[in-house]
Amino acid sequence: MNDAYRAAIVDMLNNGATADDIRAQLPDVTVGEIAAIAETQGLTRAHAKASASPIPNVDPQLAHALAALAWGENSHTARIRHLAARTRAGLSELQQLKRDASAIEAAEKEVAEATQTLTKAQAKLRRLKNGGKATKPTASAN
Repeated sequence: MNDAYRAAIVDMLNNGATADDIRAQLPDVTVGEIAAIAETQGLTRAHAKASASPIPNVDPQLAHALAALAWGENSHTARIRHLAARTRAGLSELQQLKRDASAIEAAEKEVAEATQTLTKAQAKLRRLKNGGKATKPTASAN
């Protein structure tokens, strides 16, 4: 697909055209290609409900992968649809794993900060108990 077709499709999508409307004007374009362009341009219903896309300039390789995924999901071949479904499921799992890893990282940072605060408070308490003299921490202080 050339840039002129892509631009025309984006323009039609921006003006509210459906995939059927677009295919009526551009019969060589598949529904999967239209869906992929809508996805990469942030013009799907899901995008309308969500905030702005976190990826302002989509990597062309990613755009091709999304186009292939959309094409696969709309394929007439069960094997291809199944592969696309597994791919989407794998991507969803990766997204969840990334969210989980971020949550773990944030919790570890929180624990490190709390540990540092506790260590400072224990040192302050030891100083106060010793009349303001600095002392070395004891094994039982941990």
